[in-house]
Amino acid sequence: MNRLIVFLFAGLCLSGEGAAGSVEELQSFTDFKAGDLKKLSGEDILIRRGGLMLFPRGLSSQSCFFVPASAKNTAKAIQMWDPTLHESLGVYLHKTIQSPPRESDFDSLDLNIAKSPVRWLVDKTLAVKADRFKFQISRAEAARIAEATQGRAPGAEAAGQAWKKILMSRAAGFQQNGLSKAPLYEMSDPPIKTTIEIQSLLKEEPRIAERFSRFLAEARLIGAGRAPRSRIAIQYYWELFEAEDHAALCLGASHLKAVGDHYQVIDCGYYVSNAYYTSLVLFEVWPVEGGSLVWRADLLSSSSVAAAKGIERMAFSMVMIQEIKKAIRFFQRDMRQASKG
Repeated sequence: MNRLIVFLFAGLCLSGEGAAGSVEELQSFTDFKAGDLKKLSGEDILIRRGGLMLFPRGLSSQSCFFVPASAKNTAKAIQMWDPTLHESLGVYLHKTIQSPPRESDFDSLDLNIAKSPVRWLVDKTLAVKADRFKFQISRAEAARIAEATQGRAPGAEAAGQAWKKILMSRAAGFQQNGLSKAPLYEMSDPPIKTTIEIQSLLKEEPRIAERFSRFLAEARLIGAGRAPRSRIAIQYYWELFEAEDHAALCLGASHLKAVGDHYQVIDCGYYVSNAYYTSLVLFEVWPVEGGSLVWRADLLSSSSVAAAKGIERMAFSMVMIQEIKKAIRFFQRDMRQASKG
Protein backbone atom coordinates (compact mmCIF):
# COMPACT_ATOMS: atom_id res chain seq x y z
CA MET A 1 0.00 0.00 0.00
CA ASN A 2 1.50 3.33 -1.05
CA ARG A 3 0.36 5.10 2.11
CA LEU A 4 1.51 2.49 4.62
CA ILE A 5 3.38 4.03 7.54
CA VAL A 6 5.56 1.55 9.43
CA PHE A 7 5.88 2.06 13.19
CA LEU A 8 8.49 0.51 15.46
CA PHE A 9 6.81 0.05 18.82
CA ALA A 10 10.02 0.93 20.67
CA GLY A 11 9.18 4.52 19.81
CA LEU A 12 6.70 4.26 16.97
CA CYS A 13 9.36 5.66 14.64
CA LEU A 14 8.65 6.10 10.94
CA SER A 15 10.86 4.20 8.56
CA GLY A 16 11.01 2.80 5.05
CA GLU A 17 10.22 4.08 1.57
CA GLY A 18 6.47 3.48 1.97
CA ALA A 19 6.46 5.54 5.12
CA ALA A 20 8.26 8.38 3.37
CA GLY A 21 5.51 8.51 0.73
CA SER A 22 2.81 8.66 3.40
CA VAL A 23 4.58 11.39 5.32
CA GLU A 24 4.96 13.40 2.14
CA GLU A 25 1.21 13.13 1.52
CA LEU A 26 0.42 14.09 5.11
CA GLN A 27 2.69 17.11 4.85
CA SER A 28 0.97 18.25 1.67
CA PHE A 29 -2.19 19.35 3.48
CA THR A 30 -1.41 19.43 7.22
CA ASP A 31 0.84 21.28 9.67
CA PHE A 32 2.79 18.20 10.72
CA LYS A 33 6.31 17.34 9.61
CA ALA A 34 8.20 14.06 9.52
CA GLY A 35 10.10 15.04 12.65
CA ASP A 36 6.84 15.50 14.55
CA LEU A 37 5.55 12.09 13.56
CA LYS A 38 8.79 10.37 14.52
CA LYS A 39 8.18 11.47 18.10
CA LEU A 40 4.82 9.72 18.36
CA SER A 41 4.50 6.99 20.97
CA GLY A 42 1.54 4.71 21.51
CA GLU A 43 -0.33 7.17 23.75
CA ASP A 44 1.10 10.47 22.49
CA ILE A 45 -1.02 13.16 20.88
CA LEU A 46 0.50 15.71 18.56
CA ILE A 47 -1.64 18.84 18.51
CA ARG A 48 -1.21 22.35 17.17
CA ARG A 49 -3.50 25.33 17.23
CA GLY A 50 -4.19 27.00 13.92
CA GLY A 51 -2.84 30.39 12.97
CA LEU A 52 -4.68 33.65 13.48
CA MET A 53 -7.66 33.66 11.15
CA LEU A 54 -8.83 36.63 9.11
CA PHE A 55 -12.31 35.23 9.73
CA PRO A 56 -12.97 36.82 13.15
CA ARG A 57 -15.26 34.08 14.51
CA GLY A 58 -12.96 31.20 13.58
CA LEU A 59 -10.65 28.89 15.52
CA SER A 60 -8.82 25.81 14.27
CA SER A 61 -6.43 23.11 15.38
CA GLN A 62 -4.84 19.95 14.02
CA SER A 63 -3.90 16.77 15.85
CA CYS A 64 -2.37 13.40 15.11
CA PHE A 65 -2.42 10.21 17.18
CA PHE A 66 -2.19 6.41 17.09
CA VAL A 67 -5.00 3.90 17.70
CA PRO A 68 -4.41 0.13 18.22
CA ALA A 69 -7.11 -0.99 15.78
CA SER A 70 -7.50 -1.39 12.02
CA ALA A 71 -8.14 1.72 9.95
CA LYS A 72 -11.63 0.48 9.09
CA ASN A 73 -12.59 -0.20 12.70
CA THR A 74 -11.03 3.05 13.88
CA ALA A 75 -12.94 5.11 11.29
CA LYS A 76 -16.20 3.41 12.25
CA ALA A 77 -15.49 3.98 15.93
CA ILE A 78 -14.85 7.69 15.30
CA GLN A 79 -18.21 7.93 13.58
CA MET A 80 -20.12 6.03 16.27
CA TRP A 81 -18.29 7.18 19.42
CA ASP A 82 -20.51 8.11 22.37
CA PRO A 83 -18.97 10.92 24.49
CA THR A 84 -21.52 10.45 27.29
CA LEU A 85 -19.40 7.53 28.51
CA HIS A 86 -17.01 10.13 29.93
CA GLU A 87 -18.74 12.59 32.25
CA SER A 88 -15.97 15.20 32.22
CA LEU A 89 -16.60 15.87 28.52
CA GLY A 90 -19.83 17.58 29.52
CA VAL A 91 -22.17 15.77 27.12
CA TYR A 92 -25.41 14.88 28.90
CA LEU A 93 -27.15 13.08 26.02
CA HIS A 94 -25.97 11.72 22.67
CA LYS A 95 -28.66 9.99 20.59
CA THR A 96 -28.86 8.74 17.01
CA ILE A 97 -31.45 10.01 14.53
CA GLN A 98 -33.03 7.74 11.96
CA SER A 99 -33.29 8.48 8.24
CA PRO A 100 -35.85 9.87 7.74
CA PRO A 101 -36.09 11.24 11.28
CA ARG A 102 -39.00 10.36 13.54
CA GLU A 103 -40.44 12.23 16.48
CA SER A 104 -39.55 9.26 18.67
CA ASP A 105 -35.86 9.97 17.98
CA PHE A 106 -36.17 12.87 20.42
CA ASP A 107 -38.24 11.17 23.13
CA SER A 108 -35.23 10.95 25.45
CA LEU A 109 -34.76 14.73 25.50
CA ASP A 110 -35.17 15.39 29.22
CA LEU A 111 -34.33 18.89 30.40
CA ASN A 112 -33.42 18.04 33.98
CA ILE A 113 -33.42 21.38 35.80
CA ALA A 114 -31.55 19.84 38.72
CA LYS A 115 -28.48 20.68 36.64
CA SER A 116 -27.97 24.44 36.70
CA PRO A 117 -26.76 24.67 33.06
CA VAL A 118 -29.97 22.92 31.96
CA ARG A 119 -32.07 25.17 34.17
CA TRP A 120 -30.59 28.15 32.29
CA LEU A 121 -31.66 26.58 28.97
CA VAL A 122 -35.20 26.04 30.26
CA ASP A 123 -35.52 29.54 31.70
CA LYS A 124 -34.29 31.20 28.51
CA THR A 125 -36.59 29.02 26.40
CA LEU A 126 -39.64 30.01 28.41
CA ALA A 127 -38.63 33.66 27.98
CA VAL A 128 -38.55 33.47 24.17
CA LYS A 129 -40.85 35.90 22.36
CA ALA A 130 -41.61 35.99 18.66
CA ASP A 131 -39.70 39.26 18.33
CA ARG A 132 -37.13 38.84 21.12
CA PHE A 133 -34.84 35.86 21.59
CA LYS A 134 -31.18 34.99 22.08
CA PHE A 135 -31.12 31.43 20.77
CA GLN A 136 -29.75 30.60 17.33
CA ILE A 137 -33.12 30.15 15.67
CA SER A 138 -35.18 31.81 12.95
CA ARG A 139 -37.97 34.26 13.71
CA ALA A 140 -40.49 31.61 12.63
CA GLU A 141 -38.96 29.14 15.08
CA ALA A 142 -39.05 31.76 17.84
CA ALA A 143 -42.74 32.29 17.18
CA ARG A 144 -43.33 28.52 17.40
CA ILE A 145 -41.47 28.30 20.72
CA ALA A 146 -43.43 31.24 22.13
CA GLU A 147 -46.70 29.69 21.00
CA ALA A 148 -45.79 26.28 22.43
CA THR A 149 -44.95 27.69 25.86
CA GLN A 150 -47.60 30.42 26.10
CA GLY A 151 -50.38 29.73 28.59
CA ARG A 152 -48.72 26.56 29.86
CA ALA A 153 -47.35 25.99 33.31
CA PRO A 154 -43.73 27.11 33.12
CA GLY A 155 -41.34 24.22 33.36
CA ALA A 156 -38.95 21.83 31.69
CA GLU A 157 -41.65 19.81 29.91
CA ALA A 158 -42.97 22.78 27.92
CA ALA A 159 -39.43 23.85 27.00
CA GLY A 160 -38.50 20.30 26.02
CA GLN A 161 -41.53 19.87 23.78
CA ALA A 162 -40.74 23.13 22.01
CA TRP A 163 -37.15 22.09 21.33
CA LYS A 164 -38.16 18.64 20.12
CA LYS A 165 -40.20 20.27 17.34
CA ILE A 166 -37.33 22.58 16.37
CA LEU A 167 -34.81 19.74 16.28
CA MET A 168 -37.15 17.44 14.35
CA SER A 169 -37.82 20.10 11.71
CA ARG A 170 -34.16 20.99 11.25
CA ALA A 171 -33.07 17.34 11.15
CA ALA A 172 -35.65 16.55 8.46
CA GLY A 173 -34.64 19.60 6.45
CA PHE A 174 -30.96 18.69 6.58
CA GLN A 175 -31.55 15.10 5.51
CA GLN A 176 -33.73 16.23 2.59
CA ASN A 177 -31.81 19.27 1.36
CA GLY A 178 -28.41 19.40 3.01
CA LEU A 179 -27.23 22.55 4.72
CA SER A 180 -27.84 25.08 1.96
CA LYS A 181 -31.54 25.58 2.78
CA ALA A 182 -31.26 25.53 6.58
CA PRO A 183 -33.14 28.36 8.35
CA LEU A 184 -30.98 31.33 9.32
CA TYR A 185 -29.94 32.23 12.84
CA GLU A 186 -31.91 35.47 13.10
CA MET A 187 -30.98 36.57 16.61
CA SER A 188 -28.38 38.95 15.19
CA ASP A 189 -28.11 41.61 12.51
CA PRO A 190 -27.08 40.49 9.99
CA PRO A 191 -28.41 36.94 10.45
CA ILE A 192 -25.98 34.02 10.56
CA LYS A 193 -26.04 31.42 7.77
CA THR A 194 -24.31 28.18 8.73
CA THR A 195 -23.07 27.42 5.21
CA ILE A 196 -21.30 30.79 5.11
CA GLU A 197 -19.67 30.04 8.47
CA ILE A 198 -18.34 26.72 7.14
CA GLN A 199 -17.13 28.27 3.88
CA SER A 200 -15.37 31.04 5.82
CA LEU A 201 -13.63 28.50 8.05
CA LEU A 202 -12.51 26.40 5.07
CA LYS A 203 -11.21 29.47 3.27
CA GLU A 204 -8.72 29.90 6.11
CA GLU A 205 -7.42 26.33 5.55
CA PRO A 206 -7.09 26.07 1.74
CA ARG A 207 -5.03 22.86 1.68
CA ILE A 208 -7.51 21.05 3.90
CA ALA A 209 -10.45 22.49 1.97
CA GLU A 210 -9.02 21.21 -1.30
CA ARG A 211 -8.31 17.80 0.19
CA PHE A 212 -11.91 17.38 1.40
CA SER A 213 -13.76 19.48 -1.21
CA ARG A 214 -15.42 16.58 -3.03
CA PHE A 215 -16.42 14.81 0.18
CA LEU A 216 -17.82 18.04 1.66
CA ALA A 217 -19.96 18.51 -1.46
CA GLU A 218 -21.16 14.90 -1.33
CA ALA A 219 -22.07 15.42 2.33
CA ARG A 220 -24.05 18.51 1.22
CA LEU A 221 -22.20 20.77 3.63
CA ILE A 222 -21.01 23.06 0.84
CA GLY A 223 -22.57 23.85 -2.53
CA ALA A 224 -26.20 23.67 -3.54
CA GLY A 225 -26.52 20.11 -2.29
CA ARG A 226 -27.35 16.79 -3.91
CA ALA A 227 -28.23 13.33 -2.66
CA PRO A 228 -25.23 11.73 -0.91
CA ARG A 229 -23.64 8.82 -2.70
CA SER A 230 -24.48 5.37 -1.42
CA ARG A 231 -20.84 4.61 -0.57
CA ILE A 232 -20.94 7.24 2.15
CA ALA A 233 -22.02 5.89 5.55
CA ILE A 234 -23.88 8.57 7.52
CA GLN A 235 -24.64 8.68 11.23
CA TYR A 236 -27.12 11.40 12.25
CA TYR A 237 -27.33 12.40 15.91
CA TRP A 238 -28.38 15.01 18.45
CA GLU A 239 -26.77 16.04 21.71
CA LEU A 240 -27.50 17.94 24.90
CA PHE A 241 -24.22 19.26 26.28
CA GLU A 242 -22.64 21.91 28.48
CA ALA A 243 -20.62 24.81 27.07
CA GLU A 244 -19.56 28.00 28.85
CA ASP A 245 -21.60 26.95 31.93
CA HIS A 246 -24.82 26.73 29.89
CA ALA A 247 -26.62 23.77 28.35
CA ALA A 248 -27.01 23.69 24.57
CA LEU A 249 -28.58 21.44 21.95
CA CYS A 250 -26.83 20.27 18.80
CA LEU A 251 -27.74 18.40 15.63
CA GLY A 252 -24.87 16.64 13.89
CA ALA A 253 -24.01 14.32 11.04
CA SER A 254 -20.94 12.10 10.77
CA HIS A 255 -19.98 10.98 7.25
CA LEU A 256 -17.52 8.17 6.47
CA LYS A 257 -16.07 6.90 3.22
CA ALA A 258 -13.14 4.78 2.04
CA VAL A 259 -10.54 6.53 -0.09
CA GLY A 260 -8.15 4.00 -1.57
CA ASP A 261 -6.43 2.25 1.33
CA HIS A 262 -7.49 4.73 4.02
CA TYR A 263 -10.63 6.47 5.31
CA GLN A 264 -12.00 9.97 5.65
CA VAL A 265 -14.59 11.10 8.21
CA ILE A 266 -16.42 14.43 8.33
CA ASP A 267 -18.37 15.28 11.48
CA CYS A 268 -20.39 18.49 11.36
CA GLY A 269 -22.44 20.12 14.09
CA TYR A 270 -24.79 21.67 11.56
CA TYR A 271 -27.17 23.18 14.10
CA VAL A 272 -26.39 24.50 17.60
CA SER A 273 -28.90 26.28 19.82
CA ASN A 274 -26.30 28.49 21.54
CA ALA A 275 -22.64 28.56 22.70
CA TYR A 276 -21.14 28.52 19.16
CA TYR A 277 -22.43 28.66 15.60
CA THR A 278 -21.07 25.49 13.98
CA SER A 279 -18.24 22.97 14.16
CA LEU A 280 -16.51 20.91 11.50
CA VAL A 281 -14.18 18.03 12.40
CA LEU A 282 -12.26 16.30 9.60
CA PHE A 283 -10.37 13.00 9.95
CA GLU A 284 -8.04 10.88 7.85
CA VAL A 285 -7.30 7.37 9.09
CA TRP A 286 -4.37 5.36 7.66
CA PRO A 287 -3.50 1.71 8.23
CA VAL A 288 -0.15 1.26 9.98
CA GLU A 289 1.64 -1.63 11.59
CA GLY A 290 -0.24 -2.52 14.76
CA GLY A 291 -3.13 -0.15 14.22
CA SER A 292 -4.02 3.20 12.66
CA LEU A 293 -2.61 6.68 12.35
CA VAL A 294 -5.33 9.33 12.76
CA TRP A 295 -5.07 12.95 11.64
CA ARG A 296 -7.78 15.33 12.80
CA ALA A 297 -8.64 18.97 12.07
CA ASP A 298 -11.12 20.96 14.17
CA LEU A 299 -12.77 24.11 12.79
CA LEU A 300 -15.07 26.17 15.00
CA SER A 301 -17.13 29.33 14.50
CA SER A 302 -18.17 31.24 17.62
CA SER A 303 -19.33 34.76 18.44
CA SER A 304 -17.32 34.61 21.67
CA VAL A 305 -14.14 34.24 19.65
CA ALA A 306 -14.99 37.30 17.57
CA ALA A 307 -15.27 39.40 20.72
CA ALA A 308 -11.91 38.20 22.06
CA LYS A 309 -8.68 40.02 21.30
CA GLY A 310 -5.00 39.28 21.83
CA ILE A 311 -4.29 37.13 24.88
CA GLU A 312 -8.00 36.44 25.42
CA ARG A 313 -8.31 35.00 21.92
CA MET A 314 -5.24 32.85 22.53
CA ALA A 315 -6.89 31.62 25.73
CA PHE A 316 -9.94 30.48 23.76
CA SER A 317 -7.62 28.56 21.46
CA MET A 318 -5.80 26.88 24.34
CA VAL A 319 -9.07 25.83 25.99
CA MET A 320 -10.20 24.35 22.67
CA ILE A 321 -6.96 22.39 22.37
CA GLN A 322 -7.21 21.04 25.91
CA GLU A 323 -10.79 19.86 25.33
CA ILE A 324 -9.81 18.17 22.05
CA LYS A 325 -6.84 16.48 23.69
CA LYS A 326 -9.07 15.22 26.51
CA ALA A 327 -11.58 13.76 24.03
CA ILE A 328 -8.81 12.07 22.01
CA ARG A 329 -7.33 10.59 25.17
CA PHE A 330 -10.69 9.06 26.12
CA PHE A 331 -11.14 7.73 22.58
CA GLN A 332 -7.70 6.11 22.63
CA ARG A 333 -8.49 4.55 26.00
CA ASP A 334 -11.80 3.17 24.74
CA MET A 335 -10.12 1.69 21.67
CA ARG A 336 -7.36 0.07 23.73
CA GLN A 337 -9.95 -1.51 26.01
CA ALA A 338 -11.94 -2.72 22.99
CA SER A 339 -8.81 -4.30 21.46
CA LYS A 340 -8.20 -6.23 24.67
CA GLY A 341 -11.82 -7.43 24.89
